[in-house]
Amino acid sequence: WVLPLLHLGSASAISIFRTLRLLRVIRSLKLLRYFKALYLIAIGFWHAMRVLFWIVFLLTLLLFVFSTLCVRLVGAADSGFGPEGRWPFRTLPVAMFTLFEVMTLEGWTSTA
Repeated sequence: WVLPLLHLGSASAISIFRTLRLLRVIRSLKLLRYFKALYLIAIGFWHAMRVLFWIVFLLTLLLFVFSTLCVRLVGAADSGFGPEGRWPFRTLPVAMFTLFEVMTLEGWTSTA
């Protein structure tokens, strides 16, 4: 009796009902208030994610800045490293990946 009232096809109405059922799961998050230890873990996880976001943001910014410098100074054709420049620093994405490899010490020996 609800489907004709919505004036929707059966497939889209079913997906709406599934979405509403998923919203009931989110409602169970209110239980965190009643369990102090679980609440503290969830809040700690949230604060850790905020800090990790800013760490990743700053590392990406530093990689971008130094990759740009490497592309302009080392990767240029007239930088003295040959007619094509240094191959790991020819383009910005390749330079960022190269500096990421050096930063994490994973596979940097093949770059050097």
